Amino acid sequence: MRKQLILFLSLGMAFQTTNSAKAEPPRSYLSLALNPDRGGPIYQYDLEYSSLDEKVVARIDPSQERGGRVKLLSQSHDELSDDFIEVFQDIEQNPLEEFWCAQLSEIVPINAVVIAETPTQATYAFKPRPDLEDPDDTALMKHLDGRVTVSKTDPQVLSMSLIAPRSFKPDWIAKITHFEMSIDCERVPDGRTHMKELRISIAGKAALKTFYQRERKTLSNVIAVADRIE
Repeated sequence: MRKQLILFLSLGMAFQTTNSAKAEPPRSYLSLALNPDRGGPIYQYDLEYSSLDEKVVARIDPSQERGGRVKLLSQSHDELSDDFIEVFQDIEQNPLEEFWCAQLSEIVPINAVVIAETPTQATYAFKPRPDLEDPDDTALMKHLDGRVTVSKTDPQVLSMSLIAPRSFKPDWIAKITHFEMSIDCERVPDGRTHMKELRISIAGKAALKTFYQRERKTLSNVIAVADRIE
């Protein structure tokens, strides 16, 4: 390994010596969209989160101290199911984790391929990158195909989707017959894009029982919090 690194370094130095005047290749629209060079204000937003059995509306203010970032607008905390309590506990800890669309870069690899292009947008196909420390995530991601669309002017993520083209078994006891996730984004005044709506639908069988799951998150009333910068 050490010899390979030394060889690589020497070749790189030789390349720099003989090509010192050559400009670096321009960054792709996807690279620019997933790694924006600017920050901006922190934004407060309203979140409507619904499943087949439950719907909750909350106001999320990331500028507040932990413990005061989530304000339920539709019902009291005591009326929430355990699943929804866990969701809002996670939001309290990381209120911007699923807000900025650029954060989707965690699953989009650098070898994503352009499959469609217009004068204003480019769409890339990719195999999603799993979290290698999470076996369940790895078992899921290898069965999915991804698409991400970015703008060419002031590059930002505009939408993304993950879909299972065929049935698969993430483990021996379960079979997924349908999996689809889609995300739509929209711009805030400073030009960045945030998640406007996320939709997930999953169907399959587990322990000989058929199941169907559907969730939707919709963000609205996105307002910059004065005098606070990320």
